[in-house]
Amino acid sequence: MKKFLRRANRGLILAAAAAAGVAVFTLADNAGFDKDKPKLEALAREYLDEVKQVNLAAPSERQALAKTLINEYWCETGERYSVNGALKNEMLNYIDYAPETANITDYVDVERSLTVKKNGFRSAKATIEYDVSMEMDPLTPEFQILGLESGYYYYEDFTGTAAQAEDGSTAGTVNKKLTVNLYFYEKDGKWKLGTADAANTEEV
Repeated sequence: MKKFLRRANRGLILAAAAAAGVAVFTLADNAGFDKDKPKLEALAREYLDEVKQVNLAAPSERQALAKTLINEYWCETGERYSVNGALKNEMLNYIDYAPETANITDYVDVERSLTVKKNGFRSAKATIEYDVSMEMDPLTPEFQILGLESGYYYYEDFTGTAAQAEDGSTAGTVNKKLTVNLYFYEKDGKWKLGTADAANTEEV
């Protein structure tokens, strides 16, 4: 009986030690995330600004710049498929085939809200409510914003509303009201994008 109790006590002590270790690890991880949260907010805004610059580039340069953007800000997650949206390789593959011919003469973006939440161990999710208005020639309502949207999504999810120029020219305005989800992963001490999705939530 005493032997059994000794074994039981040893098991309880080991279980308590393991629980304490998990608690300390969780607290440290949460503290690290709280410290990195402002950095992640700034990184999300920086990425969206870079997306804007890429799409303002000449059509002949846009594809190469978009690939550079993805390679600089994104990382491999080790997944073959993600329920959270497009992975790095899917974004790059889409860029290869995106028919981007419109000349973007103006790109006005307005951030309506930005929230960053913990999304697992050393992982975070940034959700941005985001309005975009683009002046383009020729007018292309289905124009996809490289760096945010890919062929992973249904066509109707990212089609914007369009307003034809009054002078009858081929130029016009495309408006999008987007919800953008950016999933960040810490890799080698740096936060990188691993998955993203962007959907047109309603007409502007």
